[in-house]
Amino acid sequence: MAVATDLRRRVSSALLVTVVLLASALPWTLQWLGRQNTLHEIERWRSSKTDCRKGLIGGAMARLTRVMLHQNRLDLSSWFGYQEVFLGEALAVDSVRFSFQLAADAHLSALFDIGGDRFDHLAGFRLSRRAQQPSMFVATGAKTLFERTEPLTIALDGDWHTAELGFGATTCSLSVDGTNITTVDIAPAALRRIGFRGGAHRVLVDDVVIRHRLADGAPATRIETFDRMDLWWPAFAASLGAALASLLVAYGLARARRRPARRALLFACAALTSVGLLGWALWILDWTWLSGRYPKDVLLVPQYENTMLRPELPERPWEERYPDRLGRDRYRILLLGGSQTWGSGASTEADVWTRLLERRLNDAAPERAIECINVATSGATSTTLLPKYRDEWRQLFRPHLTVVNLGHNDLAVVEFGWNLAAFADLALEVGSDIVFVLEPNSVEDPRPHLGDNHFVMRFVAKERNAPVIDLPAFFADAHDRGFLWWDMVHQTSAGQQLMAEEMCRQLLGLIR
Repeated sequence: MAVATDLRRRVSSALLVTVVLLASALPWTLQWLGRQNTLHEIERWRSSKTDCRKGLIGGAMARLTRVMLHQNRLDLSSWFGYQEVFLGEALAVDSVRFSFQLAADAHLSALFDIGGDRFDHLAGFRLSRRAQQPSMFVATGAKTLFERTEPLTIALDGDWHTAELGFGATTCSLSVDGTNITTVDIAPAALRRIGFRGGAHRVLVDDVVIRHRLADGAPATRIETFDRMDLWWPAFAASLGAALASLLVAYGLARARRRPARRALLFACAALTSVGLLGWALWILDWTWLSGRYPKDVLLVPQYENTMLRPELPERPWEERYPDRLGRDRYRILLLGGSQTWGSGASTEADVWTRLLERRLNDAAPERAIECINVATSGATSTTLLPKYRDEWRQLFRPHLTVVNLGHNDLAVVEFGWNLAAFADLALEVGSDIVFVLEPNSVEDPRPHLGDNHFVMRFVAKERNAPVIDLPAFFADAHDRGFLWWDMVHQTSAGQQLMAEEMCRQLLGLIR
């Protein structure tokens, strides 16, 4: 009888220890896996924002933080939205299946390329709940302006849906929730990259299954659930080892106080259970809230140079950078603004709209040598630019035309108006004409204060008899000509190309 009782106690003690160890190790395992769950750590997926030579907020940060993979799902609306993520390796793709969820007014583009060095020359299907940007097939050029579109009729709501792309030699089919939607002709390619792009509103993607062929033609499958389950067993083994060590320490401390073995074991299990409960509480907090918060400080790592933080003002004096700046045969345009004018979002330096503008103006007016001098700085406001224009730039460059593209960063409306008036008066003192540009935002996500600033700019322009270029109206009409925005204010190379074209058209009539 005593032997049976002792055996039951040993079995129950073993079961208690096992349950406590497992329950305590699991939350810390999940926490550690969550801490490693970033695009930077996963490495398989790349972000197009990160590849922009002219950096912008939400580029490197989206890769380095957990926000985009909060709750183990790809959130393309994180870090100011418009995220574009693509598989780094080009594959011989047969089909792609994925789950997605769209908030109201959201849209998701499932994209593929022709396997080049960059993720460009794209084609794919836009799945949309936004009336102004309906579902359609799109194909782009190198700068992601739409070259071909075909409308689609798809009824989507806010629930999770499943879409599948099937690839033939020169065709691609789309089905949603098991219903065939369309089959379109596409450019042939042996290898393709697969990617996803969102807009301003919440878009989630999960459970991506890519069926493809290896180099020898054998079929293969890649499954992406946007988690770190590949590290599950090492993480769990480490957590379990730490839990066991903690249990032994607690048991030893209890025995050192001359507690009976069973009471010491119960004490150790209770202590470890407390640690486990703390782990569960922290994991729940992290899962539901913390991992989806933006960090306060911009992260810097060697792998991703955040060029948004470097204003790229010349390392050498302006006089050396523009040695012929006062040449009599040059018509000088001085451009003032913030990061939009600086060129944030351009894939290359050559794609910055001010450089494109200079080339277009010279092509359109070959009889004039036109030079665009861009002194814009990321984060600049009218208040930070005004003293530099007053004390340095207008005397240094003697511009024939001063172009002021501001509004997004200025939050003090009255001060903004006084500064604009000062710009106009200072330009007149050096014989420069002035043009005010209503700084555009994406029509999907305009800043609330921007309308007030536009009103003030129009008022000052009327008082000073200065022209106004209405870029918001232009982009409202052109909003669906391609993938134009990286966030509410920074444009892709495609958006910057359109901006340069419109600015050239508007400025040609003002250059004299």
